Amino acid sequence: MKKKYILGVLITVALITVNQLLIQYALTTIKQDAKQINISGKQRMLSQKLNLEFYQLSERKKDINDVKKTFNQAKQAHFGLINGNKELDLKAIDSPEVNQMLQKLNGRYSFTDNIISNFEQTGELNLKSVNDNQRLLLEEMDSIVNALEMQSQEKVSGIVLLEIILAIISIIIIALEVRYIYYPQAQSLKKSNNKVTQQNEALKNIAWQQSHEVRKPVANILAISQLIKTDPTLIDSEKTQLLDHLEESTHDLDKIIKSIVDKAYKIQQES
Repeated sequence: MKKKYILGVLITVALITVNQLLIQYALTTIKQDAKQINISGKQRMLSQKLNLEFYQLSERKKDINDVKKTFNQAKQAHFGLINGNKELDLKAIDSPEVNQMLQKLNGRYSFTDNIISNFEQTGELNLKSVNDNQRLLLEEMDSIVNALEMQSQEKVSGIVLLEIILAIISIIIIALEVRYIYYPQAQSLKKSNNKVTQQNEALKNIAWQQSHEVRKPVANILAISQLIKTDPTLIDSEKTQLLDHLEESTHDLDKIIKSIVDKAYKIQQES
C-alpha cells in the first residue's frame, strides 16, 4: 500500500510538472510570436516612413543620413526576422513559408540600398521607382504579417487543445488514483483504527473483569497471612486448615493471572 501511495504522489507531481512546462512553453511561444508580428508590423510603418523621407529628400527637406538611418533600421529588422538578432532579442522565424516570403524581399532592400548609393554619388532620385518598390514591399509585408498572425493563432489553438487533452487525462488519472490507491488506503486505515479501538475496549474489559476476580483471592491471602501471623491461639490443625485455604487462594490467583495473560496474547495475535 505504501508503494502505491508513493506511486500516486509521483504520478500527480509528474502531471503538475508537465502542465507547468506546457504553460511555460505556451507563454514563451506566444511572447516570441507577438514580438515577430510586432517587428513585422513596424516594417510596414518604416516602409511608409522611408517612402515619405525619399519625397522629402527630393525636395531637400530631409538629409540623406536620416533616410539611411530609417533604412538601416528596416534592414536590421528584416534580416533579424530571417536569421535572428540578439540585439533586438529576436529569434529567426521558424516557418519555412514565411521565411521564404522574407527572402524574396531581399531584392527590395538591395534596390533601396542602390537608390541611396546612387543618390550619394549623383544626387539624382527616381521617385517613381522608389514609390513602386516601397508599395510592393508594403504589400508583401502585409502578406507576411497576416501569415504570421494566422500561424501564431494555429499554434495557440494547438497548445490550448493539448492542454485540454492533458487536463482530461489528468482528471482521469487522479480519479483512478483515488479509486484504486487513496480510497483503499483510507479504508485500510479505517479498518485498522476500528481494530485498535476494539482491542482497547477488549483490554479495558479484561482489566475491569479480572480486577474484581483478582481482588477476592488476594484478599483471602492477605487475611489468612495476617491471621496466622497475629493470632497466637491457633492450634496446629487450625493452622493447617488456614494454610490449605491459603494454597487454594494462591492457585485461584495463578489461574486468574494465566487467564489474563492468555486473553492479552490472543488480542495481540489478532492484531
